[in-house]
Amino acid sequence: MGGSSNRPSKSAHIDVAVWEEFLRAKSRATARNYRDAVSMFLAACGFRDLSEAAAKAEEKHLTIFIRTLKDRGLSPMAIRLYYHGVKSFLTLFDRPVNWSRVANLLPRKRGIRLGEAVPREVVEGVLGRLTNPTKRLAIWLIWSTGLRIGEALSIRARDLDFASEPSKVMVITEKTGEPREIPLPADVAEALKQHCLKLRPEDFVFHPSNNPMRPLSPEKLRIAFRSTLMKLGRLERDRSGRGWRYTIHGLRRSYESNLVRAGVSPMVVAVLLGHRLGVEQHYLRLSYEDLVKEWRKAEPLLTLRQALPTDIEERLRAVEESLKLYEQFFDMISKRYPSIMRELGLE
Repeated sequence: MGGSSNRPSKSAHIDVAVWEEFLRAKSRATARNYRDAVSMFLAACGFRDLSEAAAKAEEKHLTIFIRTLKDRGLSPMAIRLYYHGVKSFLTLFDRPVNWSRVANLLPRKRGIRLGEAVPREVVEGVLGRLTNPTKRLAIWLIWSTGLRIGEALSIRARDLDFASEPSKVMVITEKTGEPREIPLPADVAEALKQHCLKLRPEDFVFHPSNNPMRPLSPEKLRIAFRSTLMKLGRLERDRSGRGWRYTIHGLRRSYESNLVRAGVSPMVVAVLLGHRLGVEQHYLRLSYEDLVKEWRKAEPLLTLRQALPTDIEERLRAVEESLKLYEQFFDMISKRYPSIMRELGLE
């Protein structure tokens, strides 16, 4: 028998647990992005598993990976993010790669986009025209709490506390992986409460139709937002010409602007937005009550002028059913009494 057939492969000696240890030192969002990056790398290059990639990956595989991301139409920023995830993985296992040469294959960074805070009247216009209650409520919540889109869409029914005063939501901060509590204005809290009546504690608050065990897609929410802006005649390019004037992220800027306008302490603004505070965070020991006391200053600015219906979709279905009944009624009348229909000009 050949001597090489029973020889263990090089990948058998790779300890991929080191990669998990590396990811545990990162924030939750970074770890998730890096895992996604390596998974895409394996698929693009045909590696069976992490061990094989750690043992055999070469510079040519990075070329394939970057080309695959470009073919998928990902933004330069997304491509660079996933590239750094794979670079971290391969560097950890000392793969021989000329990183300077590979970096030349990366797309150039786009110029800074200049999206603005979304004015209240635009928000109210969007909420008034959106017929999907789940997407409408998600946009409303982001505007009134300043949550990142990923934070908002990861909320489950159990994360909402309607018994506290004011009601609040607990989210995991994307940048740090730490939990934070955000007070809810009374109007959006009531809408959320009604929305959650049929949900189980583990269900996602914002989910695809008839599947509360999956979160709503961020891209679908962005599309709904832009489509509604187009209907309102407010879908405009920003001053850079590279992005949109009003975006989902702009709702977060609106929240920050309202807090600042109301005179909320800058440190509290940073905490509510989930920003990194650096050294200050070690000395800042604000209780939730302290945050609420400052937040109360901005509560009027975070409340919409009028309550929005939470059953628009149900009302539209009722209207459609009524129209069908009217059509059936007129069809019956036209068949039984054609002369009357001619006299009325309805034939």
